[in-house]
Amino acid sequence: KEFRSWYRKIPPPQLKSVFEGLWQTSYFTHSELIEMAADTLRVMDRAVDVEGGEVPETENKIMLMPGFPCPLCRFPTYSWVEDMGTKVEPYVLDFIRENHPGWDVDFGACDRCVEVYKLRADGVM
Repeated sequence: KEFRSWYRKIPPPQLKSVFEGLWQTSYFTHSELIEMAADTLRVMDRAVDVEGGEVPETENKIMLMPGFPCPLCRFPTYSWVEDMGTKVEPYVLDFIRENHPGWDVDFGACDRCVEVYKLRADGVM
């Protein structure tokens, strides 16, 4: 139950495989723990085949997990704006890209940053 609350965005069948993979590991090195703490995809890489489970495809997938830092303001956020390509106006996305070269809509952003950048793009701030 606690594990499920930490990784709510991982679908249940995949979560079962991830949990079993972690549980069956005899030990972790310090660097492995640091990697998993910093990147949920490294946690998902630990998935194993189990009955009723599903091994997730983690290649090039970005997960916006609660508590992870927003790529724009770097503050932890629990309120992500997902599917920014469809939910945020293109001129706002262009304004964000001007201020954050290398940023992509797949990286997401917190709702506060999206609101601020919309106001800035509109010339209000």
